[in-house]
Amino acid sequence: MNHSLTAAITFAGTVLGGVVAHLVPSDLGHQRSGLRTPVLPDVARHAIDLRTVVLKRVGLGRGSWNLLNAALEATDDVPPQPRI
Repeated sequence: MNHSLTAAITFAGTVLGGVVAHLVPSDLGHQRSGLRTPVLPDVARHAIDLRTVVLKRVGLGRGSWNLLNAALEATDDVPPQPRI
């Protein structure tokens, strides 16, 4: 088996196990979910903040590349491409 298939099967099993554990009611499950519930809004807020930061950084990067491309197009002297 290749590694990506193994990783995909492991991930799918983890997700399926989490869904089943969430759906099967038990006293221990109710205690644990009661402990997790107040944390969920904090996690959601942090995820939204992270998304906002990433989108701002992507916009900054795009603006920088556009400015660099415009500056290079404005000059006729284009530096040679580096060889790899």
